[in-house]
Amino acid sequence: MTSASKVCIISHEPSGDLLGYELAEELSRLGFEPMLHQSGHAPTTYGQSGIKPLPPTMGLWDVLGKIRAAQRLLQELVTMVKAHQPSVVVTIDSMAINGPLARRLRRELPDCPLVHYAAPKLWAWRPGRAKKLRGLFDRLLCLFPFEQRFFDQYDIATNFVGHPVVGRFSPTTNKDGSLLLLPGSRRTEIRRLLPIFLKAADMHDPNARKVVVTLPAHREMVAQHATNSKNLEIVTDDASKKRAYEQASLALAASGTVTLELAMANTPMVVAYRVDAVSAMIARRLVLVRFASLVNLILDKQVVPELLQDDCDAESLSRELRNITQGAGALQIKEFDQLRSSLLAQDNPAALAADQVAALIANQR
Repeated sequence: MTSASKVCIISHEPSGDLLGYELAEELSRLGFEPMLHQSGHAPTTYGQSGIKPLPPTMGLWDVLGKIRAAQRLLQELVTMVKAHQPSVVVTIDSMAINGPLARRLRRELPDCPLVHYAAPKLWAWRPGRAKKLRGLFDRLLCLFPFEQRFFDQYDIATNFVGHPVVGRFSPTTNKDGSLLLLPGSRRTEIRRLLPIFLKAADMHDPNARKVVVTLPAHREMVAQHATNSKNLEIVTDDASKKRAYEQASLALAASGTVTLELAMANTPMVVAYRVDAVSAMIARRLVLVRFASLVNLILDKQVVPELLQDDCDAESLSRELRNITQGAGALQIKEFDQLRSSLLAQDNPAALAADQVAALIANQR
């Protein structure tokens, strides 16, 4: 297979890694040769960049502390793309690094098409910045239905392809009574949220079986926080994660893609989040949307409770967990059916995304 058929897929977060891997699977079926740069949290069937990934970040101070590492990564990625001369570069989410990368590639490889998968959430804050994407990417691929309408008003080539999360989990009703704890994929999130989640879980039901899903690299850190917790299991592999999501009766979850995954598994949840004080202050000034969780954002109403910053305490979380067991959980599950329909553009979103990438390549020839 020639280098002209190569597709370079670049991601920097666990959720983006999985999107990239699923896209690579579909591109491979179409006859292309995917090459991936990932953060290291998805299967590695395809060729990898070999470049050390940027550690996950959360909050302003965490980002500032990694500026040098980000600059080094940016240069290494540009060098890699130039060396491989792919037919197209697909960046996934993470605009803090993928935005500067796209600008460099646009200048230094002007004939290489650029696709961005998982469009930046500019509708949530500073929507006027969307016009800066015009001409930067040849195509935006959106996961959420309302995003295409948003970017269309800025005359940006955009396609809604749907969210692959719909096909990853089965909406089960056969629950096992366990409480799922999902404190996030970043070390800073785990440090801030897991102690609160553990305390809330014990307040809710000290005898309940608790399951923490985390990355293999964070297992030891989670175990240290959970030293005094009873009936607790730590899960790190994908098969056990899927089983835990589908079988849990309720969940405490950090805001993010995991809320969609839980909804697809019909698992009622309480959403919670905390960042550092400076980041929280900036967010309050800039964020324009009413909700923090994707479930509530997509449905445009309060379906799952959100406890953020000072409201994210063990007593409040325990109270919301009790509400779920007393009827609120059944109401959530009814709304998850509508959410499932909203996230589908077709049965296989990754295949639709691959078709868009393939069409862009065909138009360049």
